[in-house]
Amino acid sequence: DECMACMGANDSIVLLDTAVNLLARPDLATWFPADVPVYCHEADLLAQGLGQPANFPGIAPVDDMGLIRLVCQHGHCLSWK
Repeated sequence: DECMACMGANDSIVLLDTAVNLLARPDLATWFPADVPVYCHEADLLAQGLGQPANFPGIAPVDDMGLIRLVCQHGHCLSWK
């Protein structure tokens, strides 16, 4: 809820570490607004045993370099644990 309240135009969500476990929730489609790009760190997805990124349509996998590009593309980053 805090994350969604802070979302602005042109923001994105990146699921890292154990946050990729959200992808296993059956109500995943209700978590993220349709107009917000959602990414998951591919290595974390695989480390949590959730399978291949293709199992989650609408969620774009990123590798380490993709994560760096996203961080550089956005002016600031917020983190929740």
